[in-house]
Amino acid sequence: MQIAIIIHSETGHTLAVAIKMQTKLIAAGHQVSLARIQARNDREVDEQKIEFINCPKLPIADAYIFGAPVRGFMLSPLMKAYLNQIDDLSKKPVICFLTQHFPFKWMGGNQAMKQFKALLLNKNAHIKNHHIFNWSAKKKREKQINVAIHQLAFS
Repeated sequence: MQIAIIIHSETGHTLAVAIKMQTKLIAAGHQVSLARIQARNDREVDEQKIEFINCPKLPIADAYIFGAPVRGFMLSPLMKAYLNQIDDLSKKPVICFLTQHFPFKWMGGNQAMKQFKALLLNKNAHIKNHHIFNWSAKKKREKQINVAIHQLAFS
């Protein structure tokens, strides 16, 4: 199965999770690509003012994984802008994940995930699973990541 992982990572946390997912999926026999969304003005909050320096075209794949950080209790504006401009996902299976600094999902993660899922559903994604990784709680974070990676399946 061809799986495309597309992420926005500011601090490297989202990228670290994506690389772990990519490694697990390749070991399971999948073909996996990893692409990063980047902007010249990475801290911009107004989606209309974002100047992409790397805005990957949505690759043809059997399934997708999207990952982004939580910013100010919201989904990363870069990921919002990216999802608003991509093609229809045609009911393809999707996993989405968020990384957030705070130790509890209710501290911005849940709100950001609602936004993430709404944008993906608006693109006709079939959301198979979603995860929020709480970065400041190291032991909890590692367990959350390991559980999510163990659950990776697109069958």
